[in-house]
Amino acid sequence: MDYFSGIRGQDKSIEIIKKAVCEEKLSHAYLFVGPAGVGKMMAACAFASSILAKGDAQADLLLGQNMHPDLLIIER
Repeated sequence: MDYFSGIRGQDKSIEIIKKAVCEEKLSHAYLFVGPAGVGKMMAACAFASSILAKGDAQADLLLGQNMHPDLLIIER
C-alpha cells in the first residue's frame, strides 16, 4: 500500500522519506515543519504507517482502523 499517495506538493521530501524506509536507514527523529495546511500531519502519519507496515501483513488492517499498538498520535 502506498501511504504517501494523497500527499501533494512535497515530492522531494516524500522521496527522501520513502528512500529511508526502503533502505532501512532511518534516523532516530524527524521534524516536520512548515506553515499550517501544507500536510505535515499527513506526511508524518504516512511515514509512520509505512514503517510499521513494512514486513507486517496485519499492520494495514490495524492502521486502517487506527488501532495499531505502536502508533500513538498526541494532539493539542
